[in-house]
Amino acid sequence: MDTFFSDVRRRYSTPDIIPSPPEAAEKFQGTVGLRGEDCNQVCGREGLRELSLADVEGLTCRSDLVKHVNLCKAVEDVFTCSQGCSNSFYGQDLPAMDVTRDQCLVNAKLAEFPFDCVAKHENTRRLCPCGRKL
Repeated sequence: MDTFFSDVRRRYSTPDIIPSPPEAAEKFQGTVGLRGEDCNQVCGREGLRELSLADVEGLTCRSDLVKHVNLCKAVEDVFTCSQGCSNSFYGQDLPAMDVTRDQCLVNAKLAEFPFDCVAKHENTRRLCPCGRKL
């Protein structure tokens, strides 16, 4: 079976057909922020104390890795949201947990409202895609 996949990659591999995982994904982590905090603050603080990524000079918010955290499963893995997860919201500050509703939120319109590392909302705790600096 490995030979089959190797052959498929060799014959048809272009960035558009079989994308490779991002190089930084190995050093990627979803990190929870405090209420009203933006992801630059979250990742910067986490980079200073993260021991498992000691080989990295520091962490930064990586908007290119948002697809790894903009999932109900990812948000529910780090937050306890008694009202469940909703994918009917959108905004540049998502994914997050709305602390007033006790509900997890993911961005339903990521293409129209792209993730922004500096976006924040006073009623949410963000789930941030932190990774090594490029």
